[in-house]
Amino acid sequence: MLGFKYSVIRYVNDIVKDEAINIGIIINENNTQTFTSKLIEDLDVIKKIHKTANIAPIIDIVETLRKEHESEYTLSTLSKKFQYQLRFTEPRAIIASDAHKALDDLYGKYISIENNFQDKNQRTANKLKIGQ
Repeated sequence: MLGFKYSVIRYVNDIVKDEAINIGIIINENNTQTFTSKLIEDLDVIKKIHKTANIAPIIDIVETLRKEHESEYTLSTLSKKFQYQLRFTEPRAIIASDAHKALDDLYGKYISIENNFQDKNQRTANKLKIGQ
């Protein structure tokens, strides 16, 4: 088993309201500078939650984060670098057999925004049917 540090990547539409949506996980093996991440496939789902969201400024950043890469940044410094519309939670630790297994587990736990949005719509539809 290996030790990893991870952060949840969060999108903040309005920095005054500070309402965040978890959109991904970034992870690195302890004592390395290699980062791997998993982000939601369709960033347009953010617009379903925040109608006025402008995701254009973060698209390039997200595409860079999607690729496994080496960086001089640590998870802590990433949080400071992208402090407005993209935020990173404080690094936490996880033990897993490999980075991809850790990513999948963490993604299922913290993200699944597409499923959560669909589930919410389905619950609303079911309530409407019951109330008829």
